[in-house]
Amino acid sequence: MLLLPLFRRRALVTTGTALQKSFEDLDIPRFRHALPRCTGLFMIGLVENVPSTEFEFNVAFFSGFDRDHQPATPLDIAASAINSSNTQGVRSADYTNVQNFLLDSRLQLWWRNPAGISGVKTGVASAILGQYLST
Repeated sequence: MLLLPLFRRRALVTTGTALQKSFEDLDIPRFRHALPRCTGLFMIGLVENVPSTEFEFNVAFFSGFDRDHQPATPLDIAASAINSSNTQGVRSADYTNVQNFLLDSRLQLWWRNPAGISGVKTGVASAILGQYLST
């Protein structure tokens, strides 16, 4: 297993519109190089400084044969977005669709206001990515 810190205590500000995502690409070369040998992914995340009903985030990945041949829409690693409902942090279920673990991949952080929440919100987020590697 490989644990990759993605970011720690990053302040993220929403647009103020419900379900409107903000994005940031994450450059994690170790993720990219290990994905073809990967058998599963999971994420450990933490949100601070905001009520659980007002802010959520996730990390998604694009994966394809090469950078010119990737899907238009990324795949979320955690099945449910991460919020502050667990004050000690949360670990997502394993993502094990190995048919999506292709040669060239990139990660993208997204965050937003959940459904029914408007107004700019600021959350402090941290995340670690876990990769199970085949032997």
